[in-house]
Amino acid sequence: MSTPAPQPSRSRGIHANQLLLLAAAIINLALLLVFSDGFASLSLRMVATIMLVGEVVLGALIARVDQRGVWSFPFLFYLILAIFHSGLYLAPALLNHAPLSLTQSDGLWYVSPQIERAGYLVAIGMACYALGFALSGMLPQGRKDRRSDEGGASESAKTRDGIVDVGCAMVVACVGAWFAIGAISGGPFFFIGSYLSFLQTTGGSALPWIYLGMAMGLTMCALDLNRGTGRVGIIAFALFSMPAFVLGLRGEVMFPAVAAMAVAGATRKILSTRTFVLACLIALLGISFVAQVRIAGISSVGSTEVVVSPIRAVEEMGYSVRPLTASIEWHEAGREPYLRGGTYIGPIDRQVNGLLGRPVPDATRDPRMMNVEIAERVGNIGGSIMAEAHHNWGGRGVGLVLLLVGGVSGRMFRPGMGPVGLAFSGVLAVLLLMHVRNSFAPLPAWAAVGAFLVISGVLLGKLHTRTSQAQSTSRTPNRKRVTL
Repeated sequence: MSTPAPQPSRSRGIHANQLLLLAAAIINLALLLVFSDGFASLSLRMVATIMLVGEVVLGALIARVDQRGVWSFPFLFYLILAIFHSGLYLAPALLNHAPLSLTQSDGLWYVSPQIERAGYLVAIGMACYALGFALSGMLPQGRKDRRSDEGGASESAKTRDGIVDVGCAMVVACVGAWFAIGAISGGPFFFIGSYLSFLQTTGGSALPWIYLGMAMGLTMCALDLNRGTGRVGIIAFALFSMPAFVLGLRGEVMFPAVAAMAVAGATRKILSTRTFVLACLIALLGISFVAQVRIAGISSVGSTEVVVSPIRAVEEMGYSVRPLTASIEWHEAGREPYLRGGTYIGPIDRQVNGLLGRPVPDATRDPRMMNVEIAERVGNIGGSIMAEAHHNWGGRGVGLVLLLVGGVSGRMFRPGMGPVGLAFSGVLAVLLLMHVRNSFAPLPAWAAVGAFLVISGVLLGKLHTRTSQAQSTSRTPNRKRVTL
């Protein structure tokens, strides 16, 4: 049975499901805070079980509150946030042993006391996200974009067309550039080689900006899948996603696809929950397969043993908890001072000073960039939205940042939004998804790129409107007056 399509507007008042989610989030958070001292003495299995049960309950309620169900952005973001920070707690909770994907060489950090503390903070963060989302649904929805007159509706359609056209051009250009860089660096069949080899041969290239351009452009294409340019952009991204996913670029494929689904789901009928579950299972099997073959490359299949398991896939993505354990070790065990917003203000300060022509510290040595500090002190283990919040304000930072993110996600893709609002929601969706497992450092620059693309689309839409008006005027026949 299919989930009903989004309605033009929500009915006024607070629904029972919203109150139930609000109560569940408050109770969950209250219990975690009241028994915080007791969590320090619990076993890893108990911490993991409590965390996962809370996440499942809150996630189910979030899906019930949003009329788009499991295809809504608030739920999709919640699910990704949970997988990337709770994946390594799945085996201890269900099987009572260490994660299957954990090796002896990189498992020392996992058996430290910080892993239980990290699980507790993840539970706090997820509860605060649910609370923020619940509260956002109780705020006034604001004015809806109602354009009943023919001219206004036509102008809105032209604006949407302009945004879609710019998005298509960006996706096609970036996909072509990706294939060109890959072929020049590793030959025409570079995508069947190893992931590490691809990173080494393309290091220092413009690939990070190419991935960003694809992600932003794809969300703009999703505004209108009936338009030819929108379909061309989707097809171009699909041509990229297949070899890229096989190569091992999972985040570069998954995050843009999720953001695009959120944009498309705001204006089109949503698929069924059964389809969602099936899609998740297929995705997990694919991730598990790629995770094991990307080191040697797809060409190694047949010569090495590959075990495909959804649990392994969830575990492999769950390593975003590693930066959080590092921050706990620095500040709670090592008593280092928190940065108090330094890693959030620093990147913006660098952007402003760079635009004003003022001196900017070397990006590879600026302590206000958390990715720099992580790389220097731990290694290239990626980033985490929860780790960055903890690095700045400790446990309360995790709660406050996720409370804010939950509130923002609930205000995105609101029914009645016009094409510009949906396009900017898509840009914000890409930024939030990227921050799940990356540092905040590049987000201000990425936001500027996204805003530039959307504004370019709006300007192109105005050009479409003027061209259409001029053509309509030129085609109007001159009627001669008849004198009686």
